[in-house]
Amino acid sequence: MNSNYDFKDNLSIVEYDLNYPNKDLNTFFDKAKKEKLLNNISFSDIMNKPKSKLFLVYFKSNIIAMSTTHDFSEYYKDTWRVASRIATLQEFKNRGFSHNRVNKNFTGGVSGILSKVIPLQVKYAQLQGAKQFYFTTNKYQTTTNSVSSKVDKLLNKVVNIDPRFSFIEIKIIYNTVQSVWKLNSLDLQL
Repeated sequence: MNSNYDFKDNLSIVEYDLNYPNKDLNTFFDKAKKEKLLNNISFSDIMNKPKSKLFLVYFKSNIIAMSTTHDFSEYYKDTWRVASRIATLQEFKNRGFSHNRVNKNFTGGVSGILSKVIPLQVKYAQLQGAKQFYFTTNKYQTTTNSVSSKVDKLLNKVVNIDPRFSFIEIKIIYNTVQSVWKLNSLDLQL
């Protein structure tokens, strides 16, 4: 495995639109399934909320990571959820950006790759009228969310010393017990 990827020239982030070639997504879904990224193995899994947007992270010509943002107003007025349905292929986790422990875990164990996506998600959500930006982590581990529950434990340890986010509450969201966090800063590379 090459650990010195040249992200500077070969990484791009794009908003998904219906004109994108499905083979790119299908290739990613096949790899995600093999890596047991079970929340991200089909388009219907990741785009299951109205008013949502998928962001794809490409390395060269291959999707290596993805994340969605969506309207969260059914739970919190004027709020969009960012960093939802995060998935990064194993080969690309912890590559290319800061290895700051809090930053790595804040972005779902993906080092800085998806921390580059979150500001774009916020910008998109602002254009849709969002005034607040929340993200969630699963409180308890299941077969599909082991990373999210690990991130939850870490965030609970550092929330009082990291000004980039704040804890809101524990709540059942989409039939899952989740910790709800408010994004306070787009400077995710502390």
